[in-house]
Amino acid sequence: MKIFKKILLTAAVVIASFIIIGNIFVGVENIHDYLHGYSPSYYDSGYVWSMDSGSYAGMLERRLSDQAAGHEPDAEYAPYAAAADYYYAAVLYKAYMQAGDSSTAAAWKAKMEEAKTAMDGDTFLADTMDDFLAGSE
Repeated sequence: MKIFKKILLTAAVVIASFIIIGNIFVGVENIHDYLHGYSPSYYDSGYVWSMDSGSYAGMLERRLSDQAAGHEPDAEYAPYAAAADYYYAAVLYKAYMQAGDSSTAAAWKAKMEEAKTAMDGDTFLADTMDDFLAGSE
């Protein structure tokens, strides 16, 4: 019984030590990121989830929230942010076309093309949204 308690105590100390050391590494990484001005957003990976689930309005909400906070997603998620910009411009383009304001619609069409260019070749996002918007007529 005494040996079992000793083994259990040793295992608890080893596990606690690993947890403490892991937290120290995470803390040091957070301090490093803070000192170097990196401010990751939990929204970054949310772009992917929103696009994959077809929640384009959610993706746009994430984009507008990031812009309001002054956060730009890193290069990995930049095409998704551009897709959110494309969606925004596409919705307004469609609204102005239906309202008969072709000059304002043309301006939003130009913004759609800018966003499509910013997608860096990932135009399947734009194509997917075009299909979505065409189906919502």
